[in-house]
Amino acid sequence: MAIIKINNNAIDLDAAEIPNLDASKITTGSLGTDRIPNLDASKITTGTITPSDGTVTTDKIVDANVTLAKLSATGTKDATTFLRGDNTFAEVPAGGITEADQWRITTNYNKSGSGAVILTANWERNDNGFSLIGTGMTESSGVFSFPTTGIYLINSHSIMVADGGARPYMGINIQATTNNSTYSTISLGYESTGNSGYYSNASCTGIFDVTNISTHKIRIMVSTQDSAIFEGNTNAQSTGITFIKLGDT
Repeated sequence: MAIIKINNNAIDLDAAEIPNLDASKITTGSLGTDRIPNLDASKITTGTITPSDGTVTTDKIVDANVTLAKLSATGTKDATTFLRGDNTFAEVPAGGITEADQWRITTNYNKSGSGAVILTANWERNDNGFSLIGTGMTESSGVFSFPTTGIYLINSHSIMVADGGARPYMGINIQATTNNSTYSTISLGYESTGNSGYYSNASCTGIFDVTNISTHKIRIMVSTQDSAIFEGNTNAQSTGITFIKLGDT
């Protein structure tokens, strides 16, 4: 036999005291306030519930409910960007080589005696079967400026003819500046040949990190033990320089 308790104008049924109650007789759902007329309004909590710090788990967030607008990351949020580990949106780096350029002197440079000099004149961009990639270098009096910052592979090459004493050395150097003033050699190549009239060639390669296009520049210096001719050619690379951007700085 079930026991019915009456407390404060309400009927309190203790489920433990009605073990034979048919489950089909139990109604679930919302309990309307008209069913509890004497409930003190102060006992009803409304508004925002603020959980304690560190108590909300990812299980409490519905999948796909976190939108881009809710992210604190900076940068442009669109179909062309991705979220980096430093909480910024960035564009996907372009693939492949973005800058490649090649220059040469068009006429022979006749160097007298020993010492080193800068090749300042008669430069042109390769215009035979060459296709510039990117913006390209700019040249002024033998000084080359870069179009963008980045890490560049630089190769210089020269065909030389001894024009002086026996077995002189001849060579070509790549010089760089990081302050648009003071230059230093970053790569050099030399060759020793026979007597006057003998051909030889030299090349050198360097990698230069260009962090500022206003201050980081390149020039080519030729050096000899005696007089020599550095070949120039307007139709082929005889004495010249090649620039390839390997990546961002």
